Amino acid sequence: MVKDTSEELFDYILALKAMAVLANPDRKLYSDFEVRGKTTLQEPVVDENDGWG
Repeated sequence: MVKDTSEELFDYILALKAMAVLANPDRKLYSDFEVRGKTTLQEPVVDENDGWG
């Protein structure tokens, strides 16, 4: 799949924003476990009937 210019620009902006967040030493970063708790340890389940058809 070939990306058009707007998709490439969006990806570039998103990467720049991520770099800015990670470059800030005062920013608190949370682990997956801190955010989702014990759910993190469970295997993901795919629901074929979730409506996203």
